Amino acid sequence: MRVGSTVRAVPGQWAPAPTAYAYQWSADQVAIKGATGATYTVPAALRGKRLTVTVTAKRPAYQNTTRQSAAATIGWGIAPKATKTPKITGTVRAGRSHGRPRRRRHCHDQAAAAPALFFIGACRLREIHRWGRRTRLGHGAGPRPSAVGHGLSVTVSIGAAEATTRTTQAELLAAADRHLYAAKRGGRDQVVLNGNRISASVAA
Repeated sequence: MRVGSTVRAVPGQWAPAPTAYAYQWSADQVAIKGATGATYTVPAALRGKRLTVTVTAKRPAYQNTTRQSAAATIGWGIAPKATKTPKITGTVRAGRSHGRPRRRRHCHDQAAAAPALFFIGACRLREIHRWGRRTRLGHGAGPRPSAVGHGLSVTVSIGAAEATTRTTQAELLAAADRHLYAAKRGGRDQVVLNGNRISASVAA
């Protein structure tokens, strides 16, 4: 017996034969209000309780007689099953989430004409450098060397900003933008993290 299932009372055998039956369902020996039918659908509130049903046999010119069933403990309901496979929407870009959930850095890269946004949970500086090198080699969000032509040099400017749970998205993006343009003004393959310029350590 489990949450969500519908149970049915079987009145048993009586002599002389009754002409009618009445039912009362109980949980832990407490009558359940309104549960007076031959069937009962078990709600979630009764999980772990012991369910019984009391049957009253009726016959004209005879006294009513009651008998109670054995108790059955109500178990967990059947776990939900996916009717459709979950999926991811939008454009998946380089970056990964890990580490402390309450702090994160927002890495904002501008490649070619369109900016790309990367959310990296509590990302470390060496991971920003590694991601920058991957972008230069065509493995991140930026254009691959084959897309811009052979012999052309690809450089990366990265602006990173740290946020807390009180930082709004607008504040985070504004800080990342300021750091990005500071990195671009600083030269090729530069990283600016929270206003601090780091030298060209994203070079291959």
